Amino acid sequence: LEGLEKLEILDLQHNNLARLWKHANPGGPVHFLKGLSHLHILNLESNGFDEIPVDVFKDLLQLKSINLGLNNLNILPPSVFDDQASLKSLSLQKNLITSVEKNVFGPAFKNLSNLDMSFNPFDCTCESIAWFVTWINSTHTNIAELSSHYLCNTPPQYHGFPVMLFDVSPCKDSAPFELFFMITTSILLIFISTVLFIHLEGWRLSFYWNV
Repeated sequence: LEGLEKLEILDLQHNNLARLWKHANPGGPVHFLKGLSHLHILNLESNGFDEIPVDVFKDLLQLKSINLGLNNLNILPPSVFDDQASLKSLSLQKNLITSVEKNVFGPAFKNLSNLDMSFNPFDCTCESIAWFVTWINSTHTNIAELSSHYLCNTPPQYHGFPVMLFDVSPCKDSAPFELFFMITTSILLIFISTVLFIHLEGWRLSFYWNV
């Protein structure tokens, strides 16, 4: 969008722009928002997007509103919202988002006034939504129909259960054990690698030692 550097409002809803952000494109995704440094309002609702480039919003520091609702987004890359600390409104309703993690949404949620992530198939596990549940139960951000439009899809035992009522206390209790498991696994892998190396290269070490 060359020549539109001072554009403040861009409404491209109900088009078929999904192809532009495909990583499979020759040359990669088309960064059609690049250079729109004065953009305040961006509406990309209902465009069939199923992936999003990690740096698509880079340097768009004045964005106040982003609407990506009614698309097919599932996994959003970490740091995609890193430049959106000034964002006031974020709409991601009716996508395929299962996980809401701090490394993706943290910057965007920092000063948010309105959030719409309703009707997404949330995965109610510690890894996927523990941070989100803690945030929605403490934030002053306006989230409409939180108890009825934010429901767990998986695992089966939580299907239809309100996300806001998901118990995160076991998640906190499991954190030290996860750290212990990671450390133990790392030590074990190092030990196995060392044993294999000695087994395969022991004769060579012995040869050089005795030379």
